[in-house]
Amino acid sequence: MANAATSPTYICGTAAADHNYAFLVTGTEPVTATTTAATYPLNYIAGVGVLKFGPYSTSGAGPGVPGCSIISGEMIYLDNDYQTFQGGPQNCPSVSSLDGVPCFDGMDHVLAGAVGPGPNGSATVAFAMDFPFVLGGTDTPLPFSFTVFAAAGGATLIGNSNIPLGGTSAGETNGNPPCTAYDPVTGCGPNSPTPPLGPVLSFTGQRQATSATLNPVPTVAGAAPYIGNSATLCTGFGGNSTDLVAAGQSTAQDQATGTYGSTSGSLTEFANGYAFGSLTFNSNDDVGNTTGIANYDCDFQQQGFQRYGDGATNNQAALYDENYPFAITPICRDADAGVPVAACTGAGTPYACCTGQGSGNGTADCAGSNGTAVGANEVNSSVVWGTSDQNTFTIVTGVSTPALFGGAYLPPGETASCTGLSESAIPGTLNVKAAPAAETIAAPYPATKSIAITVVNTSEGACSVGGTLVHTGGAAAFCSMSLSAPGVVSEGDGPQSSVWTANCTCTGKSGTNVETDTYSLYGGTATAPTGVGSCPNPPQAVTPILLTCKN
Repeated sequence: MANAATSPTYICGTAAADHNYAFLVTGTEPVTATTTAATYPLNYIAGVGVLKFGPYSTSGAGPGVPGCSIISGEMIYLDNDYQTFQGGPQNCPSVSSLDGVPCFDGMDHVLAGAVGPGPNGSATVAFAMDFPFVLGGTDTPLPFSFTVFAAAGGATLIGNSNIPLGGTSAGETNGNPPCTAYDPVTGCGPNSPTPPLGPVLSFTGQRQATSATLNPVPTVAGAAPYIGNSATLCTGFGGNSTDLVAAGQSTAQDQATGTYGSTSGSLTEFANGYAFGSLTFNSNDDVGNTTGIANYDCDFQQQGFQRYGDGATNNQAALYDENYPFAITPICRDADAGVPVAACTGAGTPYACCTGQGSGNGTADCAGSNGTAVGANEVNSSVVWGTSDQNTFTIVTGVSTPALFGGAYLPPGETASCTGLSESAIPGTLNVKAAPAAETIAAPYPATKSIAITVVNTSEGACSVGGTLVHTGGAAAFCSMSLSAPGVVSEGDGPQSSVWTANCTCTGKSGTNVETDTYSLYGGTATAPTGVGSCPNPPQAVTPILLTCKN
């Protein structure tokens, strides 16, 4: 660039406002000179976090060094699953786990940091981040240094990690003079960020909203930015064969360890704080999958249980089969076959393997009479970004299955991160319809006619809708009405094709007298099937549908 060393002026804040960024880093540990990629299992890395850059000045990065200080930030960082480093601001509260799950806490964990000039119009973004919770370890600070270029007027940052000047780790070749103290501008220091060498990382930063109403980020569920429809894309690298979690997942799904997977889908976040959607997976092109179950339509439910003003959130989520609870041919392997075969198939299958079945043992597997297995519950953490904080970067930090360790969370077994992009700020609607509104039963008695109940769901998500019939008029001497099931699961984007009906039954008639019984159908009550999560109450939860049954 002819306009050299100007990126700090775009990245740094102003006298009127600091600049807040959400960021995503992905990469790997380098291969040493004594090994080759074929014999050295790569250690994949992902991290998400937030950084606050202070006002730009001619000495903002140090005496005579133009730039700004990094005022605050926090980060979750996963290097080779749990085998190298898995850390974050806190151990997730209210999450049952074997060794802990890293989560955000909304606090500042930047020990030192600055934005200074870099080569060819770039900026050097360098900081030391503290990780108070480290899986299997203790409070650990790590230094990071990136060469970053500003695009879109500083709204987007892209860059790569630097080789720390004066680095002294084994295998590094560096002609620069060594240094003994960490310099947050140059990245110079005696220790590389993670063993065995400094990581090779890409950096993507996106500015968060700058308006006074969105900075700090509101933390109320059902309000911007926590509402609406979004599309998401995730990528993940499985742990190697020495990763016990990854090896267990590989055995359960008949696939190799250390492979690459991608996931895409859509998600609707409703006013009650729950999000519902569908995901499709490609895990190593299904090489080795002998289950006969694909992964092309997996129902997904998520709830954010912590939100902070810096735009960081912690969430719990689960996968379900698309056809729950009536799955005859499962179509979501992560939900149906993500649990060990010996533990969750065949006679005596623990009900804990299956959704909505309580405890105890059954007589068949989950794909039979006992419902659908739940094989993928997860904890993930996100940071929001965009002009109205409508988009996200997300990292998966823990997984569990009811069949193992009582559902306690384990490390994820892979290094996975996601980008979510807003589709609409409107979360969609859900309505219950019934037709015809009335049925007349003629002799011979007893006889029954059915009124079809249809759920129209314009959201992206699958969720369960319950119903209640309340008798509002008539003698109820000969005629009555009942629901064929307490509720159904509504798939998104269209009418629910189900066997949900209101059954009008009459057992006789008193001469020529006509008995007319009326019922109010309330939709969206708490009587919905368990396992998938109740849909946000449709209008019929307040204003019922009037149904008539007569002889």
